[in-house]
Amino acid sequence: MGKAIFRALCGMFLCVIASTASAQVIGRAILVIGDVSVMRNGVETPLSRNAGVFSGDLVKTGPSSNAQLRMEDNSLIALRPRTELRIDEFKYSGKEDGSERGFFSLLRGGFRAVTGAVGRLNRENYKVSSPTATIGIRGTHFTLVHCQDDCESTKTAGARLASLELAQSDAGQPGLDVRGDRVPNGTYGGVLEGRIALTNESKVENQFGTGEFFFVADIKTPAQRLISPPDFLRDRLEGQSRAPRRGSDQQGETAQANLGAGESIPQVPVGVPGDGPQLQTDYRAPDQKDPAGDPLVITGAVALSDGIYPASTNMAFMSAEYNTASGAHNAFNAISSGVSITTDATGILTANGYLRNDAKAKEAGADGGTIAWVRWTEGTPTLFGWGNQTLAVNQGFHLVVGDLSTSLPQQNSVSYSLIGATQPTETRAGALGGWSVTSGTMTANFLAANLSGNLGLSLSRTGEQGTFAMNFNGTANTGFNSITSTVTRTAGTAALCVTGCAGSGTLMFKGTNATHAGMIYEFNAGAYYVQGATAFKR
Repeated sequence: MGKAIFRALCGMFLCVIASTASAQVIGRAILVIGDVSVMRNGVETPLSRNAGVFSGDLVKTGPSSNAQLRMEDNSLIALRPRTELRIDEFKYSGKEDGSERGFFSLLRGGFRAVTGAVGRLNRENYKVSSPTATIGIRGTHFTLVHCQDDCESTKTAGARLASLELAQSDAGQPGLDVRGDRVPNGTYGGVLEGRIALTNESKVENQFGTGEFFFVADIKTPAQRLISPPDFLRDRLEGQSRAPRRGSDQQGETAQANLGAGESIPQVPVGVPGDGPQLQTDYRAPDQKDPAGDPLVITGAVALSDGIYPASTNMAFMSAEYNTASGAHNAFNAISSGVSITTDATGILTANGYLRNDAKAKEAGADGGTIAWVRWTEGTPTLFGWGNQTLAVNQGFHLVVGDLSTSLPQQNSVSYSLIGATQPTETRAGALGGWSVTSGTMTANFLAANLSGNLGLSLSRTGEQGTFAMNFNGTANTGFNSITSTVTRTAGTAALCVTGCAGSGTLMFKGTNATHAGMIYEFNAGAYYVQGATAFKR
């Protein structure tokens, strides 16, 4: 009898091993800070950075803890503290063939997500269930929080949110005003890009679009529109500043070490989201406002920038420019070392005849005291030779500065990963926005003095959806290197670059032995050019 039981137990054990071995990794943890675990097959274990996640997993974050998952379809999920999110089913074969699935259950807490390929064509293929509603999406960027006596406002010291009162929204539609002394339990959320639909046992479907926020009190009550977002929808990555420091196997690359007394960790900013994940830097300029800006670290390479700006007096810079009066544009402007460049906590201020003035610094970032990048927008900067240019929210002057490399590695294959990017903008009046950078890599052959690389781009706006691949090539020398590129639409319905768009730009290596590289680019989209700036690191 003992041998029979032993054989049976061994058989069961082998079955579990075989089942685990055959399970498909459907995503990975790209950031883990604090107490993060995964419940799998009834066993709870710590979740470490780069560890795979599987269908059926329950991912849990403790107090002052954060986790971020990148799924196989390149979607991103950022979990808040005290969150439990179950991956009910996730399936993606690498193509949108109708078999893809993304079903999740939010049991407590909250998260923010930028969706990928799953759900882009059919919202029935992507759903999130909370205790009060089921949320369906179609290519979007949204945030969701379920309150169970654990949500409070920080709008004023000691203040809490609210009883809910009916009010009129700016559009004249019924909405909810959130004010008072408590936060009612239920599910809260908002849409930062795209559209979602909410259903529950009330049998009423409510739809919400970009910039709209909602509250669902219970499973039998329809969703109600909020006239403004409650501030607890923002998660400031508190785990990064409060959790005990761990080894590199547990923290994500955005975590910073060696903080002195009183120092705070820069927040991950949120730019204008696109259909696919958008690269974020880890600095939020004070004038960047996003009503639900909980942090999200994006791309195939986690954003590695540390927020340390160059302080050298011998910097060089490159820019991609647009003259709003004449329509002139370029991505070749480059000024060599020795120019006057100033920076402060809000980004790059001046650069040899270029003055930011009242313009806002968007997507500002820096790394290693070697390289920095920014987009000036929503104001009137002074551009050398062109005078003052008034730039709207979806327009921009893109700028990369840093210490120009004076020597290069004597190697034939040096790999770089994208660590920062500005939001791409269009060189036309009434630019619509919706562009984002989703990924990027580069390889330099310094012995042959050439380089090649790629950028992933996404476009998501009314009537135009698509993902794009930019393949670029150029020289790899000290100084300024010219690049050429071809941008091709890889998915979506946007009638842009279907057979390829030609592009160009400039790239320079920065730092000792070319530790970094900065690139500005533009490509011809037909009726206008698309411009931007990127930063890479070895």
